[in-house]
Amino acid sequence: MPFKLTAQHLAAIAGRSTPLMADLAHWMNQLCPQYEIDTPQEFCHFLAQACHETDHFVTLREYASGRAYEGRADLGNTQPGDGGRFKGRGIFQTTGRANYMQLGIKNGRRDFFLNNPELLEQPEYAVWSACEYWRTRGLNDIANHADSDVLKKKYRGKIIDVSPVEYISLAINGGYNGMDERKKFYAKAQQVLVEPAAGPAPRVLPTMPAKPKKPAKPARKKTTSPARKLAAPKLVTAAPEQDKSIHSGTITAINGHLLTVAMAKGKKQTLQTSALRGLKPGVLIAWCEEDCTRLCIGERWTRVKSITPVRR
Repeated sequence: MPFKLTAQHLAAIAGRSTPLMADLAHWMNQLCPQYEIDTPQEFCHFLAQACHETDHFVTLREYASGRAYEGRADLGNTQPGDGGRFKGRGIFQTTGRANYMQLGIKNGRRDFFLNNPELLEQPEYAVWSACEYWRTRGLNDIANHADSDVLKKKYRGKIIDVSPVEYISLAINGGYNGMDERKKFYAKAQQVLVEPAAGPAPRVLPTMPAKPKKPAKPARKKTTSPARKLAAPKLVTAAPEQDKSIHSGTITAINGHLLTVAMAKGKKQTLQTSALRGLKPGVLIAWCEEDCTRLCIGERWTRVKSITPVRR
């Protein structure tokens, strides 16, 4: 099941609560799983970038006028006024005519956002535009790298070594603008999303001191009561006669006790008993031989396939 975000998650990461957070959390839960952004780790990177780009989830439109982008051919701003018209919008601050046009193509109409750039200020399109950018740049794979991994990234014509959070920041911003804050938001997202999801550390119980051993009691000489002497079996090795009175190879109880035998091949077993009303008096001795269990009831040996435990 995809991880579910709440407005409280966003507020904890940003360090404040804003009116946009409820709508943004709703649309992230609706749209992000469609782009395979659905684990706490992936959301940590996604939200760290969004939190910086939106000024702590305060705005979905760039504060600046956009004049600085005027005439920027790398952004596709080839017409007068493109800088201000296509300034940063959405949670990743989509910027430039070319990027607005690409989003329109993804949405089904080339001029959809060119004619209506303000639509990217709506929470639904603000989140959707970021998801599209995230997928086209392959950032989900980067987000699943360990923080200690060293990745290669092309920057200003050179291949440099970067961490995963630096890689994603460069892919979204194009430079090191706000890098320290992006890292801070990522670390905070880890505390808010990843650590609680992992659950609390197991509680270590204190080691109890060993109880002192009691002195051994002198051994008692075992005696057999007259009533039980008659029932004591003779241990024989000859193949015994099979008792057909025991049906389906099942013994339930002997002498008022349930007797169970573990089915270990060729090994004598210790018997365990639990009080039950059972069959006629007798003494049960048993061991396993090959794939069957041999029982001695009174002086008669019985061969059965299994012993069925009976609970109280």
